[in-house]
Amino acid sequence: GTMAGNDILDETNKPPPPFIRFLKALPVELASKVIPADQSWMLLYIRIHREDISSVIGTLQPDAIIKVKPGSQLEAVATGIAKFHSLFTLITINLFEVLIGPPGVQQLAAVLGQCTSLAHLVLRGNRIGDEGVGRLAAVLGQCASLEHLDLGTNRIGDEGVGKLAAVLGQCPSLAHLSLSGNSIGAEGAGMLAAGLGQCGSLAHLDLRYNNIENEGAGMLAAVFSKCISLAHLNISWNEIGDEGAGMLADVLGQCAIAHLDLRCNTIGPRGTKRLAAAAAECPSLTCFI
Repeated sequence: GTMAGNDILDETNKPPPPFIRFLKALPVELASKVIPADQSWMLLYIRIHREDISSVIGTLQPDAIIKVKPGSQLEAVATGIAKFHSLFTLITINLFEVLIGPPGVQQLAAVLGQCTSLAHLVLRGNRIGDEGVGRLAAVLGQCASLEHLDLGTNRIGDEGVGKLAAVLGQCPSLAHLSLSGNSIGAEGAGMLAAGLGQCGSLAHLDLRYNNIENEGAGMLAAVFSKCISLAHLNISWNEIGDEGAGMLADVLGQCAIAHLDLRCNTIGPRGTKRLAAAAAECPSLTCFI
C-alpha cells in the first residue's frame, strides 16, 4: 500500500537540527579582535527563547547560526529574522520538525518578504498542510535568491501543491525542491508538472512517498524534457505501475536526468523491460535504481 501522508523521513538524508543562518563581514578593525588568525569564519550558536533576542546582536560573529529549539515561540523566530536581517544577510532558515503548523507559517511569511538573499528554506516535518503552503506560496515570489526548498513530510495534498506550483516560475534560482512524504496524488502531480516547466534551474526533484500513480507519472513525464537542468529525480514509493513506467521510458532520451529512483513502485516485468531499454539509450543517465 501507499506510504503517502505518513511522517516518513529517510534517516540518511536527515538535516541538521533547526537553525537560522546569517552572514555578515565585520569591519577589519573589529574582525581582528574577534576572529582567530587561523580562522576566517566562526560559528556561534544561540538558543532562541521567549525573551527579546536583540540583545545578542552585538555578540554575533561573521557566520552566525541561531539554533531554533523545537517548540520555540514562532513570534521570537519571526522577530529575530526581522531584527537581524537589517544588519545581517539571511542565508538559511531551517525549521526542521519544529511543528510550526499553519499559524507558524503565517508568522514566518510576514517577514520572508524582507529576505531577498534567502537561499535555503527547510520546513520539513512541520504539519503545515495545504493552508500553510498556500500562505508560503503567497510570499515565495519575493525570495528571488531561493535555491533550496524542502517541504517534505508536511501533510500537503493536491490543493496545496497546486498553490505552490503556481508560483514556482517566480523562483528563478530554485535548484532543489523536496515534496517527499506528503499526500500528493495524480491531480497534484499534474499541477506540479505545469509549474515545473517554468523552473529552468531545477536540478533536484524529490517526490518519494506520495501517491502520484500512473496518471501523475505520465503528466510529469510530459514536462521533463523542458526541465533542461533536472539531473536528480526521485519518485520512489508512488504506486507507479507498468503504464507509468512506459510513459517515463518514452521521454528518458529527451531528458538530462542522471539519477533516477523508481524503487518500491508496482512496476512489473513489462514496465521494467521498457525502462531498461530506454535507459540504455540515455547518455546522461548514470544511476538508475
